[in-house]
Amino acid sequence: MTCRCDKPQLFPPLRIAPGLLALPRAIGGFADFREAMLAALPSHPALAGWRARGDGDLGLMLLEMGAYVFDVVAFYDEVFADEAYVRTAVQRSSLRKLVALLGYVPQPAISASVPLAVLAGGRNAILLPRGTSFRSGAFPGGKPQVFELDSNARVHPLANRFRLVPPPKQTTSTDRSSFIALKSGTKAAAGDLVLLRGGGGERVARRVRSLVPMEGPDGTKYLRVELADPGSGVVPAETTDAGPLVLLRSGQKASLWTGAGANASSTNLVLNTLYRSLTAGDDVIVTLGGPAAALQVASVTETSLLIAAGSAKDDAGKETDFSAQVPVTSLSLNGPWPFPSASPSAVTLHFGFTEVAREATVPGTNIVMGDPLRLQAPVERPADGTTPERALLQDRDGTGLDATIDLDFDTPQLLHLSAGAGVSWGPLSAPVDAYGNVVSATQGETVAREVLGSGDASLANQSFALQKSPLTYVVPDGAPRAVSSLQIRVDGLLWHEVASFFGQRPEARAYIVRTGDDGVATVTFGDGVRGARLTTGSGNVVASYRFGAGALSPPAGSINQIGKPVPGLLSVKNPVAAAGGKDAEPASELRRYAPRSALVLGRAVSIADMEALAAVAPGVRAVRAEWAWSPGMQRAAVVLRYVGPVSLREKVRNAVRGAADPATPIDAIAADPDAAFLGLEVEVDGSYEEANVLPIVRAALTTAGSGLLSPELIGIGVPLYFSRVLAATLAVEGVAAVKGLTWNGSEPSDFGVSPPEGSYFDLESGGDLVLNGRGKNG
Repeated sequence: MTCRCDKPQLFPPLRIAPGLLALPRAIGGFADFREAMLAALPSHPALAGWRARGDGDLGLMLLEMGAYVFDVVAFYDEVFADEAYVRTAVQRSSLRKLVALLGYVPQPAISASVPLAVLAGGRNAILLPRGTSFRSGAFPGGKPQVFELDSNARVHPLANRFRLVPPPKQTTSTDRSSFIALKSGTKAAAGDLVLLRGGGGERVARRVRSLVPMEGPDGTKYLRVELADPGSGVVPAETTDAGPLVLLRSGQKASLWTGAGANASSTNLVLNTLYRSLTAGDDVIVTLGGPAAALQVASVTETSLLIAAGSAKDDAGKETDFSAQVPVTSLSLNGPWPFPSASPSAVTLHFGFTEVAREATVPGTNIVMGDPLRLQAPVERPADGTTPERALLQDRDGTGLDATIDLDFDTPQLLHLSAGAGVSWGPLSAPVDAYGNVVSATQGETVAREVLGSGDASLANQSFALQKSPLTYVVPDGAPRAVSSLQIRVDGLLWHEVASFFGQRPEARAYIVRTGDDGVATVTFGDGVRGARLTTGSGNVVASYRFGAGALSPPAGSINQIGKPVPGLLSVKNPVAAAGGKDAEPASELRRYAPRSALVLGRAVSIADMEALAAVAPGVRAVRAEWAWSPGMQRAAVVLRYVGPVSLREKVRNAVRGAADPATPIDAIAADPDAAFLGLEVEVDGSYEEANVLPIVRAALTTAGSGLLSPELIGIGVPLYFSRVLAATLAVEGVAAVKGLTWNGSEPSDFGVSPPEGSYFDLESGGDLVLNGRGKNG
């Protein structure tokens, strides 16, 4: 080869395109370096005649050892190059140092908050001091955690607990075939002929078929009174008034006159004797064997009927009248006569009714938004005027709700029950308890007066590490960002935390806090130029703080222990789960949000700016910001759809509102999870074991924060393309092919699928990823 262009180019020049997730810096591998050195041998006169003498040749061995070293160096050159850029860095420590150049401080672990229902004893209000602690039990994936009050709280025993009475449900069938009565006081029996009298004036004759014991949702014993079907011979009423019913049974019966002139073809009846207890307006039931009808007496008169006629003369010729008459009752009935061709001897009149059962008001089984709500008596008004404005609700199934209430002790009625503007809540199963003593607590256990060390005025920027970690950061109500629970005193004087020493005066008693990759918080003091140096002393640097934070928070019902006794405090419970906790900002979020947040420069102008600020709010896993209609504000606004608990709504809004124009309407709405089931039939290479490969596939797709199908990455309101799922699956070592894919049990007919507006596909809690027929629990 005489032309330079004919020579093989083993190491072409690096051409690295922008926007890559990894830099192709490795110029070659072992084989490339080995080939290059062998090819270069003729150019060195001393080695021009060298030839390898088999695989055991020492010279060849040394050459290959050099190729191995070059391979390792090339690999680490690429690794180090990746760690030098935000987009390609893998290690959090590298990212932390890179974003520090932008002035960005990574978010520390944030404490979760929880509303607690406390129950107090006695009859007088008690004060729970700031720092009152409560402890959870162990829960799946988590150890017991401590929550403390951030401020003093006043509670009253009479507001401990109220029982909500659901709106009554209809207890009577529309055809009057059954109704529900209280078991106690019911004197009806199967086979009784009864009169059903409604509140609207309805009167219906029925026969009792059976009485079935039942228990209402409030635990009260009831009887379902089953009545004979109208088709079985009972004459139905024309009306079906739905008012409360009274069940009456007759105590007297009367037969009709069967003598001369008797008839039963109209509502004008003559009875066979005198019944002075009958009066106008009385209810009666007229029966003809089985059929019966309920009527009402219009008028009653007394008359005499001739039962025998004739006369005779005695011996003296005097004529004597032997005619006999009997007094009887004649009455007229209201309503049409039901038996126009009946024989008087077959008709019976039932009257003299007494009550044997009354329709009961049975509470409903559910409470839903908009229901008028009442409290079960007795309800006593606290003497000091305490009226709860917030309540934690818990239903029979353990479902909890944090609600705003407006309680009128005079009714007593919950005039208003809301979970927040624009927030809807589903049905609650009765019985439902409302706990009126609600206090707010945040995660973290207090460490009082920990000696950090001794100050030395000769040293600049002295640093001390806290013994407990992680340091608790909380987001106060209405605050846009988290604040530390740390307080530092030097020689008894309180120093103050600042974001940085830039602009601090030499005498400023200031310090900064930085959290390392190991979660340990380090406190650093000034150098005497920017921020004051510590004064010299022995053990004079003392810290008080709380420790404990993170995304893993106790579920509902797990906080049930009082940390330290407080007089009058009996027990505690959390019907609503703790929320808002967040782990220290991971590398994935640093890479995504740090540059965007730095570009914001503390001012949110565009929708992208607002999305970047909302994304770092504690407890938020993903955000999508758009200009859209806000149901809660009833106007167009910047709507921040986020993945996280509903209770974080105000915190998400506050994270953006403080940096945006006050005139910009901003709303936050929790995105709706759309449960989805993705099935993959994965073929594993025969060299690998399926039991080892499938868990790696699942992790690659569902791991929180990094998995393609995790809430952080799947996106809100954006399509999921199946090609991306296939690519991520095939990238796992050991996967030979994907032989089948199903979505919600069926083969997809398109290349992707979109969630409903404002929703995201949930394969984590509501749905599942099924690999070769096995879900996450199988």
